[in-house]
Amino acid sequence: MTFGDALPAYFATPVTWQPQISQSATTFTTTTPWGFNPNIRSPYIEEWNIGIQRPIGSSSALEVRYVGNMSKHSWLSYNINEVNIFENGFLKEFQSAQNNLRICLEITYPL
Repeated sequence: MTFGDALPAYFATPVTWQPQISQSATTFTTTTPWGFNPNIRSPYIEEWNIGIQRPIGSSSALEVRYVGNMSKHSWLSYNINEVNIFENGFLKEFQSAQNNLRICLEITYPL
């Protein structure tokens, strides 16, 4: 595209929101699928505070305060490509491969 060209047609996949995207729709493409819940609501934060103050003697006071907040309807993104490398044995195999590479390099290129 050059400056002044018309924008290309909008490409949206999937066309409608789905809780699950079929694997065949994204197997041979570089497009990362994204979807939004059609009932999404704007997030907000509720904040509150309370304080109590009491006199102690004629020239002192004791004050206790509490401040709190809570996020409601926060948006979260999930990495659907995340792999659990600890429980499926991948980490152990990867470390073995690293060790094999180190041994090979030491044999091929000794110090």
